[in-house]
Amino acid sequence: DPAGEGWAVGRGRLSRMARKAVLLAGLVLLYLLHNDFWNWDAPHRLSGLWGLPAGFAWHVVYCLAAAGWMAMMVRWWPGVRE
Repeated sequence: DPAGEGWAVGRGRLSRMARKAVLLAGLVLLYLLHNDFWNWDAPHRLSGLWGLPAGFAWHVVYCLAAAGWMAMMVRWWPGVRE
C-alpha cells in the first residue's frame, strides 16, 4: 500500500479506485439506459405493471434503479464525508 489509500484488494473489499470505477461505470450505464429507444414505438401495455404503457413502465423501473444507485454512490463514494 504505497500511498496509504488501500490500492490492493483484500478481504473481499474493493480498493478506493475500484469502487470509484464501479460506481462511475454504473452511472454511465444508467445514463445510456435512460434513452429507451426500444420503447419509442411500442404501443403495447404491460399487464404486470398495472397496465402501464411500455415506455412509462420502463421509466418507473428506471427511476427506482437510478435512486438506488445514487444512494449507493452517496454511501460508498471514496473520500471525506462532511
